[in-house]
Amino acid sequence: NYLLKPLDIKTVERVISKVLNLVHNNYIINKQKNFINTLSLALQYSSSMVLITDLRGNITYANEKFYSFSGYQ
Repeated sequence: NYLLKPLDIKTVERVISKVLNLVHNNYIINKQKNFINTLSLALQYSSSMVLITDLRGNITYANEKFYSFSGYQ
């Protein structure tokens, strides 16, 4: 009872290409998020002091080792 409209193969290819690009981009983003999380944990639990500042010298991050050594809060 349904009439099927013929598909334009170029349109189908473009849609499939866009979907594959989105899937690939999501994969890359998730991989990068996992890597950033791993680096974050490494900094947080490092046995070395870690201190990060902005260009003005304001502290933007310090790990627990830095706090315990310096007494900085």
